[in-house]
Amino acid sequence: MTTIGLAMIARNAAETMRRALDPFAGKIDEVAIVLGGNSTDATAEIAKGYGAVYPYDGELDDNGALLDFASARQQANDHLATDWAVVVDSDDIWAGVEHLRGAVDRAEQIGASLVYLPYWRKNTYLLQPRIYRRDSGKWVSPIHEYWSLDDKRARVTQTDQLTVTQERPESVVSGRQHQNIDIAERWLGAYGPNARTLALLCQDYLVAGYLEKVVSTGGRYLALGKPNSDDELHQVYFWRGVANLHLNKPHQAAEDATAALLARNYSPGWTLLADAMLQKAQGVKNPVVFLEMALMYAEKALSLGKPKTMFPYNPAHVASAPLLIKARALGMLGRLPEAIAALDLAEMIGGDDGQAKQVRQEITYAKIG
Repeated sequence: MTTIGLAMIARNAAETMRRALDPFAGKIDEVAIVLGGNSTDATAEIAKGYGAVYPYDGELDDNGALLDFASARQQANDHLATDWAVVVDSDDIWAGVEHLRGAVDRAEQIGASLVYLPYWRKNTYLLQPRIYRRDSGKWVSPIHEYWSLDDKRARVTQTDQLTVTQERPESVVSGRQHQNIDIAERWLGAYGPNARTLALLCQDYLVAGYLEKVVSTGGRYLALGKPNSDDELHQVYFWRGVANLHLNKPHQAAEDATAALLARNYSPGWTLLADAMLQKAQGVKNPVVFLEMALMYAEKALSLGKPKTMFPYNPAHVASAPLLIKARALGMLGRLPEAIAALDLAEMIGGDDGQAKQVRQEITYAKIG
């Protein structure tokens, strides 16, 4: 019979790890939990209570901080003796675990080594590889670690019978973001430039608000000239473009958006290009040309819909963001009924984080003025 083990990294996770582990009771054969740093709560005791085969600290630096996430994942993997492993984070909420063995059996029947599952956090959706055959690869990347298949042609599959959600408080998300940055900066300092690590660091810098670092790190990535994929290249240009937009550099943002679209024709690239045109329109005496271009690019983004990429995205935001740009452009052109219609649709779709109401006020006040 095929055996399945559970691999986890946990640090100061006493409040959440029971909820993450309980659904797997009676459905797995082994548990391996690596303690990712010096916990100050009951994490270690809870891990032992679940029969973890080797609960111990991962590779730590002199200050007790985790050196990198891939090494910790690999340690958990190596201390299992099962055929397959399922990756569970200490703050996961799993549904459909009763289908775990069925998903593994189906993967074996078709010769697949990796199974992707739907993953949600704060309305952001992506597919994550959470179930894998233990002898099929290794864990790589110090941050945003992933299971790298030894045979790049190995078959992968997916299932929607199991789903994962996370409900991390913003303080935890911010803490993890800065931990990622610390690990990546130390890792790059020790081992030198690496395309994937630089690409992921761009993302973490952007979320943390380090805009100038996004631009400079994107430049370091591009100087290597060795992207791992067109998707990765698209994302680096996109993140750098967003940073330039926030730095009020629409010309550079437009150049980055164009380069991103040359790598991959995804809707977020068109949204960024539309936003750059909108920002350009606000700094000229005759903005009509730029506003018409913003409308055209926003429509292009809407026509493409969600991007076919493994990077995280909010499905509602993919549609609402170009609608907000469209509404702003229409408002500046004096086409108020069309602008209001775009805002109504953005609010109906959701994902705008209240921006539709703000744009509605801007348009209304401009008309009154």
